[in-house]
Amino acid sequence: MNVLELRNSLLSLNIPEKIVELNEKHAKEFTGANARQMWNGKNPDGSDITPSYSNDPYFKTKEAARNYAKWKARREYMNRSDLGQSSRNEDTPNLFINGFFYSTLELNAKTPAIVVKDPFGSKVAGSHQKALGVSQENLSDIAKRVYLPDFFKYLEDKTGLKVN
Repeated sequence: MNVLELRNSLLSLNIPEKIVELNEKHAKEFTGANARQMWNGKNPDGSDITPSYSNDPYFKTKEAARNYAKWKARREYMNRSDLGQSSRNEDTPNLFINGFFYSTLELNAKTPAIVVKDPFGSKVAGSHQKALGVSQENLSDIAKRVYLPDFFKYLEDKTGLKVN
């Protein structure tokens, strides 16, 4: 390949389109990472999801909040094969009752942002909007495992250049 051919190959790249395509391809990686974070009671920045059960105005009494937190902390509830063993504090919500809310998570491939695709799911998210998104650690993991290898293959296929 000569310099002119390389120039033409580079000019033919459509990086924004490829990014949207890869976001669509790997959407389940992103939404799965967000679900696991919430399962562990964490926002994308690593802080606990708030309000805690004991401070949530949904509960009419502190006792009701305490009982709900204890119910959610049962061993059989805290360990799921699809999400792993939860490491959250008992008083920290994980926005999980039966899994429906987690199933409403979707990646908007163009923005990219995690959104809720169902009106009921949007209601559950309510005051917990900060919980939507993927931590830097999880983004790095997704990039290394699946995203960058696909992107580098695209570059190699289009330009003939080997990316290390």
